[in-house]
Amino acid sequence: MWYEWLIFGVIFLLIPIGIINIKIMGEKKIKPTEEQKKNANLTFGLLILFYWLCDLFYMAFILDSLALKFIFGGLIMTIIFMNLSKAFIGGNPQLKWGLVQDFIVGVGMSVYLIYIIPNADLQNVVIPIVSAVYGGLITLVGVAWTIKHTQAEQKKEEISKAKPIFTFNMLYQPIKKVENKKVCFDDATEDLGCKVFFELENSDHSSFTIEKIFHDGKWWNVECNKTMLPNKTIYVEFCFNDDVNNLFIELKDTLNNSYYYEVKVLCLHLVKEYSKISPWLHTVREIKEISVDVITERTKKL
Repeated sequence: MWYEWLIFGVIFLLIPIGIINIKIMGEKKIKPTEEQKKNANLTFGLLILFYWLCDLFYMAFILDSLALKFIFGGLIMTIIFMNLSKAFIGGNPQLKWGLVQDFIVGVGMSVYLIYIIPNADLQNVVIPIVSAVYGGLITLVGVAWTIKHTQAEQKKEEISKAKPIFTFNMLYQPIKKVENKKVCFDDATEDLGCKVFFELENSDHSSFTIEKIFHDGKWWNVECNKTMLPNKTIYVEFCFNDDVNNLFIELKDTLNNSYYYEVKVLCLHLVKEYSKISPWLHTVREIKEISVDVITERTKKL
């Protein structure tokens, strides 16, 4: 019938149009890198070819050709099994709905291709083979899920064990002698007015390093002894100008994961017992964890 060929042609044209529009809308939302764009172009190109192949399978029904049904249906089944295998190996959780789609289409296609086999004896041979393949696939799903879940839990446990757990000690005057003390300073060379000094005291949880300190609109590297061993303290000192609301510190654990903390300081001149101290001297009154995204948002206009 002519309308069947019209449907075939319309679907053939709509497939690339629809997939390309989905790609464009996705790129507007996430703003991918050039590498991600290349991977997306390859993925969406393969999707267009796959759905064109499905459209050709529909064409086999128009022509009522058993040979074309087996050719195009077999190719579709091969692609589906390849996709399922890649998904299990790659372990991308974002592909889960694609896996469900492939599995449902694969089962339906298998049932139909077996049904149209004209020879009953051949059907009896193919049915247990296909059943064994799907049984193995379901088993593989269970094994793959167990392995991924175990690995994810182990990774979380490792990160939890390595994450810094520490406290701080307020100081009311900078140290004058650094002999036999672990000290670290930032590498700022400008003449900055306000001075901050305090002690970090590590727990017995893990070691970590003090990587950078943010003040006056930029990150500064840390010099001297910046490694915090378990159950040890380290003296920290840096200077800044008058922007007291954007002071941050970056720490790194033994797994090279970065953690960011906001440093809130106290002007010692405001403390009654230390009112005669220079108004430029500060100690730390609070250190709290903060995300790097929040830091970026707060400091992008500095």
